[in-house]
Amino acid sequence: MNISTIKNSWLFIVFFTLVSDAVSSSNNTNDQGAIRTEVFAYLPDVTMGRLSPDGVHFASLVRVDTPDFQGSAIHVLNVDSKQSKLHAATDNTENTIASLIWVNNETLIIQVRFSRYRYETDSTESRYMTLNALSGKTAPLVGSDFFRTRSYMPQSQGYILSTLPKDPEHILLGIGRKPNKGEEVFRVNVNNQNTQLVQESYQKYYNWKADQQRNVRLAEKSRKGKTLIQLKTSDKNTYRTLWEYEHYSSDGFYVRGFDKNPNILFYLAYHEGFLALFKADVTNDPLQHELVHSLKGEDLEGSLVFRSRVNPEVVGFYQSNNGSYFYWGQDQKSQQAALDRVFPDTTNEFYDQSDNEKRAIVYRESSKDPGAYYLWDREHNTMDLLAQKSAELSPEKMSRSTPVSFTSKDGTMLNALLTLPNETKQVRPTIIIPAPKYLSSHSNNFNNLVQLFANRGFNVIRVDDRGAYGSGIENRTASFGNWPEIAQSDVEDATRWGIKQGIASKGNICIVGFGYGGYLALMEAVKNSDSYACAASISGVSDLPDMFKHSKLFTNHNYVKKVLGSDLKKLRKLSPVSLSDSIEVPVMLVHAIDDVVIPVQQSRAMHRALTKNNKLVEYKELKEAGHYFKNQDQRIILYSSIEQFLNDNLMTE
Repeated sequence: MNISTIKNSWLFIVFFTLVSDAVSSSNNTNDQGAIRTEVFAYLPDVTMGRLSPDGVHFASLVRVDTPDFQGSAIHVLNVDSKQSKLHAATDNTENTIASLIWVNNETLIIQVRFSRYRYETDSTESRYMTLNALSGKTAPLVGSDFFRTRSYMPQSQGYILSTLPKDPEHILLGIGRKPNKGEEVFRVNVNNQNTQLVQESYQKYYNWKADQQRNVRLAEKSRKGKTLIQLKTSDKNTYRTLWEYEHYSSDGFYVRGFDKNPNILFYLAYHEGFLALFKADVTNDPLQHELVHSLKGEDLEGSLVFRSRVNPEVVGFYQSNNGSYFYWGQDQKSQQAALDRVFPDTTNEFYDQSDNEKRAIVYRESSKDPGAYYLWDREHNTMDLLAQKSAELSPEKMSRSTPVSFTSKDGTMLNALLTLPNETKQVRPTIIIPAPKYLSSHSNNFNNLVQLFANRGFNVIRVDDRGAYGSGIENRTASFGNWPEIAQSDVEDATRWGIKQGIASKGNICIVGFGYGGYLALMEAVKNSDSYACAASISGVSDLPDMFKHSKLFTNHNYVKKVLGSDLKKLRKLSPVSLSDSIEVPVMLVHAIDDVVIPVQQSRAMHRALTKNNKLVEYKELKEAGHYFKNQDQRIILYSSIEQFLNDNLMTE
């Protein structure tokens, strides 16, 4: 893996960007005064900000862009002395850095992802590395000898159950044995790679969880289409089944963690059709469920909020759909209210804090503000800017996204996000974006591509998949077995809603989709070409039977089978590659050659079919970009290609 130490001569470049609250925009516009396309395509200047346990160092993943190197690196800033260092650089071609956490005041653990050929297919692998924040020295968290003795290297090296504040040289790491053999938990020394088995693989149990005293207490097990949540009793090899439920059913329970009291367990379960937060005392049999928090008409999706690492009392819940927090701890309620008064126009969160709770990292973001990190010194009551996420994208030049709703043909209420240039409503060329399941219209996050479209004068409608996060069990399961038809019909309804609302005009709309959203873009071009001027599929699906077969190589096959159904003849009839002769608008296809999520063969097959039928098609294959286009050079090509395609096919004033 090409993770290297970056040259010291580059330090000042990134450090200046991080500590200044104003970055010159003189060179970020084109000859017409518009923000250059590549500025929207840039990777974030800074992300993944984390504060060391003693509150002295701020670590983050930063963009490095110099004549000699383009990529990402770990930046470590001493918030007192303002001295900074860059470590662990990657050009985001072979490897990307997926996460980072502090273990102690000197050591970070970073997760690195890369592609590898395994079991006759390309797959995404991950490994953990330790990084000394002061010296820059990196090393594998677990040595090769460990895996050599096990005769197996798992696809994902494992998952961190817990750091150990009272034992800062160690963590608890869950690691899989051979496929379908369960998982083990080890106590790992972050300095010398020594490992100690603390939980053996038992009856193929997986996804182990520890309580706040760092005792391994709970695991999951799959059996005949059901999930079992197993709690370890005082007897070492005796387990009590807390819950047993069918996969993807309304009876599901999703553990979020233990309170400071090791007998109090928090979990998500369905309440009035939507996921809500409950807690129970596991010493009771049967369990007595206590509702803690719920949202009307929306699932809770996220994680528990603890007072601190050293005082792990549960004080709230983080709603990952929109970056909001719900607190029941009075101190946290007051602090959140104060923070929202300081930054009234953004979603604000306490991103991290020191163990003594005197310092905290505050992060703010909105649909028109790319985001920024601040250091809140509670002892001295100061709030200092640490870093802007994308300094060259000024919120004053961006457009706010607004949640909207409309009714589908079958009477289902659907959600969407509407983004209007200058936030003024009028008929303009319009972009329809089918949002994949992992996005939601409840999100208040900044979206670079949407802002590029709005900056160029396009209205943008992002329509939810009705099975998107937050939509409730009824919507999530309604399309099982019929997702292609239902999802396509919902996108059609969103387009008609935009026309009816005086936002879009028929024939001057382009639909742009990513992944399975690319499938929906192509199917709309098949079924409703008269509504659109063009369609773009990015890393998209065109052949459903082929994707169904491909999914058999991965652990999510049962979910894919549930969503798509298993009738391959039906799926063939619902595949754009089989229906390309019905497309009457120009099509753009873009795919990364090294995409391991949706193989490039999907777009190649669609390109062949369109070419065979003499259709207008533009096809680009990008190298070393992956499914999510983490390589900046390839992102710039992608954004520029989409923009040019829209300009060529949409009528503007």
